[in-house]
Amino acid sequence: MSVEFPCDSCHAPMPVRRRMRGKTITCKACGVDTTIPARLDFFDAEIRGTVDRWDGSFYRQQAIVWSVLLLLPMVAFCAWTVSARLREARESGRTVAPELLSAWRWTIGCTVVVSIAWMAIANSLLR
Repeated sequence: MSVEFPCDSCHAPMPVRRRMRGKTITCKACGVDTTIPARLDFFDAEIRGTVDRWDGSFYRQQAIVWSVLLLLPMVAFCAWTVSARLREARESGRTVAPELLSAWRWTIGCTVVVSIAWMAIANSLLR
């Protein structure tokens, strides 16, 4: 089993296996040597990556459903939650799951579209 570990220089994800703990590997993206921590917790890293992927898929679907129903607070909540998950992943040094980034883009886009729809509705009611 391998997990992705970020490069110290460019933060590109590097696949790391258990036997690489405590060793220095070269990043394929930038060529800088990165030391893999000897105490890298593979189980926690794998679980966290799985949770990030699941959260990304779940919140993207929720944002689309709430957008169709024009429920702005729920769409905004999805965007806020995904943003928090992204921040948590970056602060802990994990590689951000592509599903989480995709969900963030979708939730922000849905929030903007629903906001514009509500402004159009309000504008038409005030005429």
